[in-house]
Amino acid sequence: MTDPIQKARLLRVCLIAGITAAALVGYVVLFDRTGLGMPCVLYETTGLKCGGCGLTRAAVSLLHLDFAAAFAYHALWPVFAAYILCVGGSAAYVYVRRGEIQLLPGKWWIHAAVLAVIVGYGVLRNIL
Repeated sequence: MTDPIQKARLLRVCLIAGITAAALVGYVVLFDRTGLGMPCVLYETTGLKCGGCGLTRAAVSLLHLDFAAAFAYHALWPVFAAYILCVGGSAAYVYVRRGEIQLLPGKWWIHAAVLAVIVGYGVLRNIL
């Protein structure tokens, strides 16, 4: 890569990714040490678990390399991780190469499928 504009974009992407990763790890460590975290509005108001309930506790378990506990807290954490990495990686690539910000262009069905799986999981975990 010899284009200085692409190099600047790559640096920007690395900086944003690093800050985001540090913030997420910091949040998980804070939750692990203090128990302070963001409450789920759906759970607090209805007692029902949403499709994301348990992800913070799963992340804490992953921090301790306890994969069984991570799956017990939220069985779909790998789906969330893969989705975030794919969407983020694709967006970063397109931005560095073309300067455009797009989330999996032309692949709306991936977003819809992941959303359907998460909503379905949220419904099933409250029924079973």
